[in-house]
This record gives sequence, structure tokens and C-alpha cells, in this order.
Amino acid sequence: MTQKQQSTIDHMVSRFKNERSVDATYEVRMSGKFAYVQFHVKTPNPFPELRIGPKAGWWSDAQCRGGEIRTFPNPAMDSLLYADELLAKQDKISRGKVAPGDARTTKYKKPKTTYQTVTLDRACRAVKVYNEGLDGRGVENADLDIRAHKVFARGLGSTSEEIERQVHFIGNRKDYGGVAGRPSAINLAPAIAHDIFEIREEYERTASSTVPLLSQVAERSTIEFLFRPFVQPLGDKNNTKNWLVWAAKFWHHLNRDAFPIESSESDEFFVIGNYNGPVDRYMKLLNKFRTFVLSHQEWLPHLRQADGGVDGEVDGEPVCSDNKLWDKMCVGLNKLDKAGK
Repeated sequence: MTQKQQSTIDHMVSRFKNERSVDATYEVRMSGKFAYVQFHVKTPNPFPELRIGPKAGWWSDAQCRGGEIRTFPNPAMDSLLYADELLAKQDKISRGKVAPGDARTTKYKKPKTTYQTVTLDRACRAVKVYNEGLDGRGVENADLDIRAHKVFARGLGSTSEEIERQVHFIGNRKDYGGVAGRPSAINLAPAIAHDIFEIREEYERTASSTVPLLSQVAERSTIEFLFRPFVQPLGDKNNTKNWLVWAAKFWHHLNRDAFPIESSESDEFFVIGNYNGPVDRYMKLLNKFRTFVLSHQEWLPHLRQADGGVDGEVDGEPVCSDNKLWDKMCVGLNKLDKAGK
């Protein structure tokens, strides 16, 4: 083993200790000029957000060449396992003063809270962040969900104009933000509303009759039918034509118990990867969402308490449904993760 390789391995062992407060041992197998390193630590898993390795402990095979450690098979580990000089300089107290050797500098990625790693305390904190902001001083559009409830109080609009107003509200960045980072897509609202109105009775019947998610995942054919009006070409250079976030937020307000909100925050929390199409992605979300919620029903009273009923009630029912409460958690967790809190 070269001095550079040993320096890198020693640095990683120190990072385990300083950053994760765990003691790591390792084994090395040489093959030519390559050093294959296997780290061993006792549970709890120091990298639970990545979920690799056996349940009995955590390990990763790593290739060490020229002072650099690169993990296999999960490249997402690279940002955590590189013997990174930049990271050592950023926080000498937490990361120690360990010489990083000749490892290349890489950008540190803040760990993300997922359905596999979230705790009840952090979930409750996230709901508060959704309602009050990171500093507790309030958020923009604090009455958003109350306004959404009013817009959909009578279900799907009875005229094309009413449906367009609902579609526009869900898509508009200043309201429910369904167009996300594509503000020009809001111009598609009339076309989406027109296509929904053309099949209005069937559309409303399909959405409203879908059984609650906790009882059963919606049929794929149901999602395909409901999504059809939201396939509209924007005519941009990327040829964007599928508006799943916009659609899922719209369905949620037609049947809150059957359709959870799909967004970048929920995708990150449930670790939804890339799929062949938007319907596949939403079906994956439905299944993961249902499995998680069914196994965490005992959290709901605590999340309700954290929420404080800020959205009020209508006819004795909270404006914030259970599925919306889980969405608040996802959004709040994303804000906490980005702020490194």
C-alpha cells in the first residue's frame, strides 16, 4: 500500500469518528496498485440515509487509488467518503485536523431526511417549519391551504371558466405552485381546463369515487385517465409536455384521501427515482406513501398537535387532511435539510 493510500484511509477513519461519532475498523485487500478497503462499524448505521449494507452493520467496498477513495456500487457515497480537504477546512472542530492526503476536493452534499431515516421529533419539527418558517416568524402564503379549500369547496367547477380558475390556482407560482420552475406553463391553464370540461362528468366521478389510499392504491388506468388533460406541450426547447406536479395537486383537492401531493419534496423524502413516465412515478409514490403512512399511524396525533390546527375546520372536519399533513412534513423536512438544521 502506498503512503497516499494509507493517508486517505486514516483520514476516513478519523472522519467517521469526528463527523459520525463512531469508531471504524477496516480491512484492505491489495490487487496490483489498487487497494480495496472495507470499513466496518457497529450499528447504528452512520449513514442511514443511504441504506446500503447489511442490517447488522454498515460497510462499503471502496477503491483507493492515488489517495482517493471511491465507493461502489453507490456513487452517492462519494460526497461523504472522499478525503476532502475543503470539508476539513470548513469545520476544523467537528472534522478534526487530519491531513487529507492527495484526495481531490469535492462539494459536500448535506444529508437528506428520507422515509427510512425520519424520526417523530424531526417530523413534528418539520410540520412547524411548514406553518411558521425556519425562524418561527411565519411564512409567505400562510393561508394557502385555507384558500385552496375555498376554491374547491364545491368540488370540480361546473363550467369551463370555473375549472380554469381552479387549474390556474393550482398551477400559479404565487398560489399552489404546480408549474414549479416553469412560470410560462401557466399559459396552458385554459387548454387543460378545456380538456377537463370536455369530459367533466366522467372526470369528477373518477376522481371522487377513488377509494382512500389507506384502503387501496388507485388503479393505474385511473391515474392515466386523470392525467390525460395535463399532457400539454409547452413548446419550449425541452419539449416539456407532462405536468405531473400540477396534476397531482389538482387531484388532491378533488379527493384529499385518495391522492397525495407529488412534488420534489415528496420525491426526495420517498426516494422516488427516475421512471419512464409521470404515471410510473406517481404510482411509485402512491405505493411508497401508503406503506409509510400505514406503518406510522401512531405519529398522526403528534403531528396534529405540532400543526396546531392552523388551517381551521369546516363542518367539523380539519381543512388539513391527513395526507396534507404528511405533505407538510415532507416540505418542512426539505427546508430543514437545505438549511442544515
